[in-house]
Amino acid sequence: MKALYTFVLLASCIGARALPLASNDPTIARQAISYYVEKGATVLPELREYAKSDDPRLRSRAKEAIGGITGHWGSDVDLIWKRKMAEAKGQGKPIMMLHLFGNLDEEFC
Repeated sequence: MKALYTFVLLASCIGARALPLASNDPTIARQAISYYVEKGATVLPELREYAKSDDPRLRSRAKEAIGGITGHWGSDVDLIWKRKMAEAKGQGKPIMMLHLFGNLDEEFC
């Protein structure tokens, strides 16, 4: 009964869609991150809301998913980094090519 109460409480606080991201089970969390990354830029507004959560697991995993989509960890802008020119072409947006070093999709601190 306690587990059900906790689930209902979590669902009401963070929204039912965010529950897999906030899961205690790392496997479920990995699958949820992969799900959001596969969805792409359309889920960025939702992930940005989760990234402001009081729950540290949800916040961190939302930022990781944002990094998987945008190419830079926890981004607050709609700039999408592509690793190859072929991936960037044909999006109907201007292209700016930069040569950067490091893993910009990971948090360093």
